[in-house]
Order: sequence, then C-alpha cells, then structure tokens
Amino acid sequence: MEIQTFLLAQTIEKVERGISTNYNAANIGLHNFYAKDGKYPIEFNFPYYMLLKRVICENEEVITLRFNLVDIDGRKTGKPNDVCAEGRFPKGHKFMTVSGKIKFLFPRPGDYRLDITADENKFEGIYSYNIEIGKKEDTIY
Repeated sequence: MEIQTFLLAQTIEKVERGISTNYNAANIGLHNFYAKDGKYPIEFNFPYYMLLKRVICENEEVITLRFNLVDIDGRKTGKPNDVCAEGRFPKGHKFMTVSGKIKFLFPRPGDYRLDITADENKFEGIYSYNIEIGKKEDTIY
C-alpha cells in the first residue's frame, strides 16, 4: 500500500454524488504557520485529505496509519505523537480516500515534518509532509 497524496487544508468537505464520493477543499497544501501572538508552543487542528493505493485488490484489507511530528534532527516532538488511524480497503478497490483532522502542537519555530507510516507491520513505508513554523515577521503573506 502507498500514500499517493496527502494534503492539509483549511477546510475539507466530503460530497456524496450518486455512487461516487468527492471532496472539496479550501486553502489546500498548507505548510507554513506562525503564532499570531508570537508565543510558543502553538496548537491547532487541521483537516487532511489522503489518497491511498494498493496493488492487489481481491480481498478487503485492514490498513493502519501512524502519524508523528518530527523535528529537524529527526526526533519525535510535539503532536501528533504515535497517533494511529485504521481503515479498510473495500474488496475490489485499488484506491481509497481517507480524511479527518489532525491535532498539531509545535513547541517552537523551526522546520518540521509530519511522518505518516503506512502498515508498519507489513513493510516500512513512510510518507513525509514538510511544515515550516516561523515567526510572524518571517511570514511573507
């Protein structure tokens, strides 16, 4: 199984259309944040959208995802910290979408990454999403 797409957004809405499910999002691909008052740690929740793909689709399959915030030195820090999500690929489907919210806590300004480990019991597959936490004066927009 692989993570093909992962995005943070300001809002994500699941839209049912007949036999298919679609998603609408606002401000997708968020990756740069700062504390408005300049005080750390900062904490917030953001919705995410993820597209998963598997090769073999004859059977229903349980999948697990583990979320960890990692600092520039590769150490776990803040939140999420070993947060797990579980889902099921339906029989006959190669693709599956997963959406939800992630609670973040950043201890200080700096470069971070969100590591998502997929099915760590079956194989080592880590997907990383880079996030920059700056000071208000560092932010261009």
